[in-house]
Amino acid sequence: MKKFSIIFGILGLILLSISCSDDSATNPSYKSVLKGEWFGYNYSATDTVNYTVILDEANGQITGSADLFGEITTYSGNMKITQSVSRKGTISGEFNKPSVRINFPIDTTYFFVGNLSQDSTKIIGKLELVNNITQDELKFDIELKKK
Repeated sequence: MKKFSIIFGILGLILLSISCSDDSATNPSYKSVLKGEWFGYNYSATDTVNYTVILDEANGQITGSADLFGEITTYSGNMKITQSVSRKGTISGEFNKPSVRINFPIDTTYFFVGNLSQDSTKIIGKLELVNNITQDELKFDIELKKK
């Protein structure tokens, strides 16, 4: 009878520990706060940049796609030079709340660095790119908003 009580006690502890364990890492219903479509822009007197990303995130690794379009104006003497910038494709990145970094893996001249807002509705940061004509690094303040 005593062996019977010990066996039931051990089984009870095993069932209790299984039911109380944390399964967030393997939970298929987990939804990242970054998952979804985000859009931001920067318009100035000389430049226009539109940036849309569709993000997913798991364990701090960002995947998804992006569409970047911009017109950047530079001046050389009296000459006005307008350069169109367009990138579409797969993106990758890192998320270490609140820090977000997104880049095009095949093109290191374009990336976005920002921070997720406390209410998780905005990513406020800078889109950085290299002007192909002047080779200047350009930084645009962008506030990505979740659609």
